[in-house]
Amino acid sequence: MKKTFLRRLSGLSRLLLLRQRPHTTAVILAGGSGLRMGDTGGTAKQWLTLGGKTVLERAIDAFERCPHIDEIVVVVRRGEGQKTAELLTAAGVRKVRTIVSGGKTRQASAYNGARRVSSQTRYIAIHDAARCLVSPKDISATVLAAYAERAASLGVPVTDTVKRVNKDRYVLETRDRSELWLAATPQVFAYPMYLAAATEAKKLSRAVTDDNMLIEALGQRIRMVEAHSPVFKITKEGDLDIAAAMLAVSTPRKEAP
Repeated sequence: MKKTFLRRLSGLSRLLLLRQRPHTTAVILAGGSGLRMGDTGGTAKQWLTLGGKTVLERAIDAFERCPHIDEIVVVVRRGEGQKTAELLTAAGVRKVRTIVSGGKTRQASAYNGARRVSSQTRYIAIHDAARCLVSPKDISATVLAAYAERAASLGVPVTDTVKRVNKDRYVLETRDRSELWLAATPQVFAYPMYLAAATEAKKLSRAVTDDNMLIEALGQRIRMVEAHSPVFKITKEGDLDIAAAMLAVSTPRKEAP
């Protein structure tokens, strides 16, 4: 009897801890022009179709299904807010809090989105919509690492030999690949820390290529989390075909009746 009670108490405690976890908001960036995608008929990459869904819809769906994400802010190109709202309504998305217009750069778009999260937000997960094959499981792993360390990033260890070259493409040195990772998204941070770092970078006109760099400037450690789902980023012509092949491999086949 006593053991049964203790097991129930343990279950209740775990449920209480889950409810008390920090409120976490995802900011999904889909404001790019997609100039490197080549001939897409003028369609930005986030609106291209991949396996019956748009790239944007696939990216949002992963965060919608992740139990550690409480709300979503979507950043899109100016003038695409209504189109995005209609898409999300048709898809039955429930976590999206607001849709925001992006800036001239990725950094500006992330800042715009970060300033529109709810007052409950304690952690923020920045994600590129072009990495639309990320799994809810990898998102959760990155969020949990951030809860423990204040900053975490999804990524993959480098497996190739890496060379540093000069402007004429002559090799200067070989880097130790055991210390090298490819940073992906989401990148998750304690919200007050992230907003302060992003605001300071904006004030100083300091340009960054990912959000980790904002936090690195503070001297804060960032925990890398190894991805187990594809973190491939749709960027240039031909990438959609590669993403489709990855999706086909990772999607379980339905057995014939």
